[in-house]
Amino acid sequence: MKPTNRLKPAGNAQALLARAVALHQSGQWAEAGALYEQVLRRQPGQVDALHLLGLVKGQVGDLAAGIALIQQAVQGDGRQAAFRLNLGRLLGAAGRAAEAARAFGGLLALAPDDAEGVSVLADALYDGGQPMMAARWYGRAAALDPNLTAAAYNRGAALRDAGRTAEALAAFHDVLAAAPLLIPAQEQITGLRHASGDVAGATSASRRLLALVPDQPDALAILGGGLSNTDSWETGAVWLARAAWARLDSGAALALAALLLGRDRPAAAVGWFRRALALAPETPVGLSGLGLALAALGRGDAAVDSALRAVRLDPASPAFAANAGAVLHQAKRQGDAGGWHRRAVTLDPDSVTGWINIGTHALEANAFEAAIPLFARVLALGAGGDEALVRSNLGVALMALGRHGEAVAAFRAALDRVPGDAAIRSNLLFCLCFAEDADLDAVFAEHRAFERFVAPAPPPGPDFTAVDRNPDRRLRVGYLSPDFQRYPGPGYHFLLPLIDRHDRAAVEVTCYYNDTPSDAATARFKAAADRWRDCAGLSDPELAARIRADGIDILVDCDGHMSRNRMPLFLHRPAPVQISLPLYPNSTGLSAMDYQLADPRIAPDWADGLHSERLIRLPGCVLCYRPADSAFAPPDRPPVERTGVFTFGSFNNVTKVNGSTIALWARLLIALPQARLLLKWRGLGSGGALDQRLLAAFAAHGVGAARLVLRGITPDPYEDYTRIDCALDPVFANGGTTICDALWMGVPVLNQAGRATISRWGASLLGAVGLGALVTESDDDYLALGVRLATDRAFLDEQRADLRGRMARSALMDEGGYARAVEAGYRAAWRRWAAGLPPVALELAPVAAEPVETAAPVPPPPALLPGVPADALRRAERILVIKLDELGDFVLATPFLRGLRASAPQARIHLVVSDSVVPLTEGCPHVDAVVSPLNGGAGGGAGGALNFRGRSPADLQRFAEAFRAGFDIAVTARFDFDKGGAATLAAASRAPIRLAHTERATPWKETGNRGFDAAYTHVLPAGPARHEVDSNLALLAALGGSDHGGGVELYPSAAERAAARALLAGGSDGAPWSARPRRLLAVAPSTASDRRNYPLPSLAALVNRLAALAGFDGVVLLGVRDDAARAVALAAALAPPVLDLTGAADLRALTALLAEVDAVVAMDSGPAHMAAAVGTPVAALSCHPQGGDPLNPQAPDRFRPWSDAALVIQPPRAAPPCLDGCRAAEAHCIAGIDAASAATDIARFFQTCRARGDADPGQGEKPRP
Repeated sequence: MKPTNRLKPAGNAQALLARAVALHQSGQWAEAGALYEQVLRRQPGQVDALHLLGLVKGQVGDLAAGIALIQQAVQGDGRQAAFRLNLGRLLGAAGRAAEAARAFGGLLALAPDDAEGVSVLADALYDGGQPMMAARWYGRAAALDPNLTAAAYNRGAALRDAGRTAEALAAFHDVLAAAPLLIPAQEQITGLRHASGDVAGATSASRRLLALVPDQPDALAILGGGLSNTDSWETGAVWLARAAWARLDSGAALALAALLLGRDRPAAAVGWFRRALALAPETPVGLSGLGLALAALGRGDAAVDSALRAVRLDPASPAFAANAGAVLHQAKRQGDAGGWHRRAVTLDPDSVTGWINIGTHALEANAFEAAIPLFARVLALGAGGDEALVRSNLGVALMALGRHGEAVAAFRAALDRVPGDAAIRSNLLFCLCFAEDADLDAVFAEHRAFERFVAPAPPPGPDFTAVDRNPDRRLRVGYLSPDFQRYPGPGYHFLLPLIDRHDRAAVEVTCYYNDTPSDAATARFKAAADRWRDCAGLSDPELAARIRADGIDILVDCDGHMSRNRMPLFLHRPAPVQISLPLYPNSTGLSAMDYQLADPRIAPDWADGLHSERLIRLPGCVLCYRPADSAFAPPDRPPVERTGVFTFGSFNNVTKVNGSTIALWARLLIALPQARLLLKWRGLGSGGALDQRLLAAFAAHGVGAARLVLRGITPDPYEDYTRIDCALDPVFANGGTTICDALWMGVPVLNQAGRATISRWGASLLGAVGLGALVTESDDDYLALGVRLATDRAFLDEQRADLRGRMARSALMDEGGYARAVEAGYRAAWRRWAAGLPPVALELAPVAAEPVETAAPVPPPPALLPGVPADALRRAERILVIKLDELGDFVLATPFLRGLRASAPQARIHLVVSDSVVPLTEGCPHVDAVVSPLNGGAGGGAGGALNFRGRSPADLQRFAEAFRAGFDIAVTARFDFDKGGAATLAAASRAPIRLAHTERATPWKETGNRGFDAAYTHVLPAGPARHEVDSNLALLAALGGSDHGGGVELYPSAAERAAARALLAGGSDGAPWSARPRRLLAVAPSTASDRRNYPLPSLAALVNRLAALAGFDGVVLLGVRDDAARAVALAAALAPPVLDLTGAADLRALTALLAEVDAVVAMDSGPAHMAAAVGTPVAALSCHPQGGDPLNPQAPDRFRPWSDAALVIQPPRAAPPCLDGCRAAEAHCIAGIDAASAATDIARFFQTCRARGDADPGQGEKPRP
């Protein structure tokens, strides 16, 4: 018979009800409901059926019907507690909180001691918006049943919502006392402490929460934030990094980025702002902060794009407007910056930040008179936490106007608020150098006090035990300066001659550039240096570590306490010997500064007592001057013969033109009624406040405005020297560059020497040229000599005769002799250190003649390809580099990109890479825009269209503009087979010079890329196999360029490395970084090609033996998600503790992880090259047999990691049927590597790297043979 779905009738209503209840309990709500309805048709008032049918209706979502039915049940029998309980619950579910509370009230009348009933009444009150009343009932429920933890917890929540924070905290603590592992209660305590501003309590609570839940995102963020404003802020940054990785909202990343930016870590901040914006792209605070961080790194265009996006998203925010102004200001777009500064104060007239920025804008524009009332306004508004900054800026303005006493008072007021601020304390010290009435001993004492305030607890002493103390070996000398820029400028005039003329057999030079602008002078310094390091974005500990990793023997400071200095860095003692090159006119005051260069004229015997350093007195001159190019030459005769008026001149900074100087010059003009004085400096000649102040000062001494000529700065600094007969040097704060400029233009300089270093520049420079007779020691002598120069034509002619020639032949311009003398000083200081002797004053003997250069011969310039102009790189405005291949290939191209940037500093360099490579380009300083092709190739768009995505919208915009304008040079930087459409893109670039390696470079390229050469105007001919780095550099040489930088590069930020440390720390049960395994070995066990994957059993045996031999006590597995199965199998076979991070890190994070481990074992793959680029020793297992074809795409001859600290392990021979290279699809030839022998070789190699201290070999020189 056919089965039926009809219900079988029950004999009576009670039986029907029993069957319905059974169906109800089994979840068959529809069937149960149908039976309840049958019961009610037979017995319409049956209260149990009404109640239960009401429940069914509620369970299927028909709340109104359910409530109505249960209300009927209550009316039928009001003594049933269950009826009122369920009625209250349905009313609460329907949002009818007040009615629910009445229902529960009726329930309590029936069962006043029913804890569950009391609790649900509290629920109804809570849902009805009466948290305080709910809290009382929750308390009663918990008292009735101490095991009712939910009621006790809910009481805390109700008190919290009622604003009774202290009572809520007490309630949650009571819950934890009864249930110590109840995570939500600890979460509430942590959140309440944090929300109430109890930083210490929140920090403590978050630690307890993390003990329960190690990766709880809110606790990580709160702990990190709590530590951010303490001396343990770096630890706080690590916790914030863990929070940012643990959660998918942008809050923790933004907090960390802001912390790093506030702590002057802009490079690290950029990465975290970008991570936050990846999660929430339209966040104005993230965009604005990113703009500030990029601006601090000198990346003006990108910074402006980001800051302006923020104000477009929130145009009413004065903070974002102020930030936009600050970013534009740093991008040197002063006019635009001023508009945004004004907008900020328009939006908020009391905006302290806005007025600070307007004042700073005035400072940068040299409008010092205008800046002073602006800063006074900020102080009147109440500068709060910015008061020290404002008072310091006020001091800078006053100092620039020569009001040194007031400036000193402003700096001291700032230091009263932040006594340990190094920049403000340096401002004070620099100002004291110009204060004529300051006691020299007191000024020296102030310099000595610097380190006591800035570093009351000195950094730990370094360990130089591994340094080679050979007294005669080649020395690694580092120069630290913000002045590797500006032409002309102090760096160009006085530092470049020394760096340029060093004997490279005796000295290797590394330049540490502590600023961001780059110009023609920067390119000259880069070309002169053996190694170049941009360091403006590094903290003092990070830079100290960088310098130690570079193996610097002697670190030379070139800035003293002037702006953008790094004085606190030297307290970390990054180098064994530390020397001050005194462009700064005083002692540094640092105990850690061993020596300062001097000469007998600038530092007579009594000067030693005013220096913390030991003086190295050079035999010629303390400085060497290189003039700038100029169209102006010294006139044949003095200008007085042309004009009939004798003209004195001073082109010094007006801060040096103090009251004493004005008084003396006024006496000179009064003594010579027909003479005049030409004053030249920024802002003069405009009729502004500075003009009026100087005119009034001279008028007070009886000299009228007609006797003065005021002029502003001219593009050529030498121009106005053709107008003056004699230069006047200020009588306390002597000139430096201006003395040299005047002499080069054939103008004698009248000087007065004093005891302060700043008063002895003239004695040193004029003495070096043989003009010591123009150095006086009193006002009367100065006056008498000035009158003689103006009235005794024969005497004047004698001083001016062949002055440029005499200067060129003097010690002041003997670049080779100066370099040899400085090197002799360095060598003497080094020998003392190497012998364990303390620094002493050194008096160097004169250098008889410049020695024959002993440096390795400089190779002749490369022969350019026919048709390539010799100046092609120097003239190029837009250069296209096409690099459409894999991760390792990009790494091997970084020396080419670095050399291209150094050879064409003026050009915009646009880089096209594969989409997967784009993250590795982040932070690359050598390119201006990065794009990648869509649809798989450069010609992959519809109809062959060229479609790209940019690394950023700004990159794509720049690339599009360049493409429309046409490139000047296009280069495909790939030796082998082109599989990405590079030729298509090169042909479309319209560049008149298109360069590549010929299609005949390899047999497979000749087959696969037939016709490739037709896309190029120039191709390099086929040649013998060479490393990919050399192949790329051959392209650069063919264009007339070269690279002097050394190794391959990648660019993990400090924040990414901090995040990597945090991630690695998670492998030790959340222990802090210091408690992780002592030495970590990273293993990247997989590649995309199975033939290059070393068999897992052999790899496990190799790693286990290596860990035992080399002392690794932890293994980190790295790779992409597709490598997970192989990683899991390997982990199971390893003896040391394993942290499997396979698939847990993107490329940026992977780069940082490789930088933070102690060594790496990898296949022939991207991670091997990435490890080399971040300076980590690496062993790569290759499938290419020893003696195989060197042109093979797997041959180490072409593709080994480019580093001294890289070892390649190859199979001893090809496994049949392979001959000159592995051709198998699976692991084949690579299986011939003996695991035990390989582990022994790798362990020995890693130990050698460790012993020689190659902490960062990847940033250094080329691999050894």
